[in-house]
Amino acid sequence: MKAALVAGFGTQLALVCAGWRKDLPDNCLVVSKPPGRGQFDTVQRAVDSLSTTSDVGQCITIERGEYIEGVYGRARLTVFGETAAADDRAAAQYADNMVTLKANITPGAVETGIPDPSALGYYGCQIRGRRAALPTASGHQLYVRCLVQGNKDLVYVNEAAAWFERSDISLLEVHRGYITANGKRSADDKSIFVFNQCNVSSVLGTSAKQETYFLGHPKGAFAQVVFQNTDLPKAINPRG
Repeated sequence: MKAALVAGFGTQLALVCAGWRKDLPDNCLVVSKPPGRGQFDTVQRAVDSLSTTSDVGQCITIERGEYIEGVYGRARLTVFGETAAADDRAAAQYADNMVTLKANITPGAVETGIPDPSALGYYGCQIRGRRAALPTASGHQLYVRCLVQGNKDLVYVNEAAAWFERSDISLLEVHRGYITANGKRSADDKSIFVFNQCNVSSVLGTSAKQETYFLGHPKGAFAQVVFQNTDLPKAINPRG
């Protein structure tokens, strides 16, 4: 499944793009492109049918297909993408039937990001773009076994506390690029980007010149970024 979704949720959103469980909850709503077995043909229509007052978690399953839409809601929600069985090792390799989130950032819109969620979680997702492939906003965000690919400022500004676990960070081009641009403006801001047990690489492989890329450049006076237990290629400039 390939999807380009701009998701804005005011409470909690978990997006599971790769297979990690065999059985989904019975009450999951199904979205599919017609003809299909889904009750809805767009993600937004499924979201609109959810309760915004329930304390019980709700879920949506999106069958493979191309979905290009903006999705907004205020429900506590987990979104599953169609994939292979949970024990299929290909599920961790970003195969064609996974969800792909494509950033299409226009000038002046790069700081918009995801509007003020309190908690966001992503598992096994591809997030691709050029500049600002992943514009974070506020709240707490977790990315596990994801792919973030772009050229400059892959993870960009604002006030989010974002943790990347066992994820792949992929740089596109040969000229100078930056992985992060953290916008922490004061000591009281909670913003921080942490990359733990991740892999940083260039799509160009060994053809990328040494010291081409930087781990980041600050967008705020108190910018805070941590890379720990992470593999870095020689293309990373030692100055950081």
